[in-house]
Amino acid sequence: MNVATVAAYIDGFNLYYGMKNKYGRRHMWLDVVELVRQLKPKDTVTAVHYFSAIVKNEPVAAQNQTSYIDAMKVRNGDLLHVHLGRFKERTIKDCRRCGKSYTCSCGRQYRSYEEKGTDVALGAMMVADAALRIADTTLLVSADTDLAPRAGHR
Repeated sequence: MNVATVAAYIDGFNLYYGMKNKYGRRHMWLDVVELVRQLKPKDTVTAVHYFSAIVKNEPVAAQNQTSYIDAMKVRNGDLLHVHLGRFKERTIKDCRRCGKSYTCSCGRQYRSYEEKGTDVALGAMMVADAALRIADTTLLVSADTDLAPRAGHR
């Protein structure tokens, strides 16, 4: 029997928030390479690409995230490839639901951050690796609708 190979591509923030919403803090230090091995137990894992970005303006969260990534690198060596995007600051102008302004009475505007460069980098890496035939199977771990096939397209 031939053993198939698998390369996995993981949307880190999407996985983190999905696991946190479903399981709370129980899987905060999830080993993503082991996750892939459990999802594809009959296959040989050739590479796991983990895409994320380090949070901004939250020093404790950023340090926890960096420690998590460093621990995964130490545990998994050359199997794990970490690709970091960035966060872009944006000003929230008005509530999309009610239309009220997010500017407080003192004139301060509320800000948020959006992850940039992750989805495109993940998709480009999947296509490049498929062209290079680095594995028999490609596994995408994400619930991001931007990465889902569109109706009528495959």
